[in-house]
Amino acid sequence: MDLPYHRTGFLNPFLDRIGFGQVGDAVVITLGSISKLPNTPSYVYPYDGQKDVGIAFYGNEIPNPLEKFKVSKSGYVINYYPDEWGDLHSTSIKDSKGNSIDHFVEEGAIIYLYPKKELEYGETYTVSIHYGTKVKTWSFTTKQRPSSSQPKEDDNKIDLSLGKQYVDFRPDAYWRENMVWAIQKGLIAGFEERNPKTGKVEKLLKPADPLTEA
Repeated sequence: MDLPYHRTGFLNPFLDRIGFGQVGDAVVITLGSISKLPNTPSYVYPYDGQKDVGIAFYGNEIPNPLEKFKVSKSGYVINYYPDEWGDLHSTSIKDSKGNSIDHFVEEGAIIYLYPKKELEYGETYTVSIHYGTKVKTWSFTTKQRPSSSQPKEDDNKIDLSLGKQYVDFRPDAYWRENMVWAIQKGLIAGFEERNPKTGKVEKLLKPADPLTEA
């Protein structure tokens, strides 16, 4: 649901069947419908009143929608599916203080808004889209800032020097202790990839990627 193009399939108002298959680490989900449903309402995501919304999108999707804007990350992506065909007149994103948030717009059957910067933690944002004859306005709240503190019994066990072997490790990041803890526990091994600029194989943590049970 955090990936703008992938979430579109699950939110499809015409969807009435889902197929799921898995072989090893490969997972395929096929979505379909028998026929168009009449009088389909519009929808938005994040939905109105949603809490604990993420703050950013880092382009970890194929195809990567950020490539068209020539950026590597954006704020959490917002989308709107209108219930009528028409012209897009205006879009706006504002924080709780009324400050406008600059964003990119991808317009089609579904409208995507990409904030140009990561959203703030614990902030409520109001989105307004004037499309066709209607104006859709709704709000959502981002998640609280994660705590970087560990339980006292773990304080002496966190060795930040372990992170130095990874080129994207940031000793000033809020996740530094949590990532090192996961390295120590064997939950994270990282990635070894060749840097096209230097030709050298480098170790990466990719801290923005999800950590799954697998």
